[in-house]
Amino acid sequence: MGSNVKAQIVIPEDLLRTLDRLVGGRRRSEFVVAAIRERISRLRFQEALKAAAGSWSEANHPEAHDRTRLNRWIRKSRTGATRRLS
Repeated sequence: MGSNVKAQIVIPEDLLRTLDRLVGGRRRSEFVVAAIRERISRLRFQEALKAAAGSWSEANHPEAHDRTRLNRWIRKSRTGATRRLS
């Protein structure tokens, strides 16, 4: 992360009162930074979903056509696993 800079933002007065009541005036910046990071993460995820739209083709994944074939594929792919992931 880089250095911090001051940024002036304009928000509704009632929102500021609620923010101060819930997190305190001394923790405003921390809360706003966390909220912005969370929203950016969601937006990036949405962008990734849009970019990936249409990339799945059932023709390329015959193992997923029905439950029996899918279960067979899962068992086969797990056969080589020797290490537990939990």
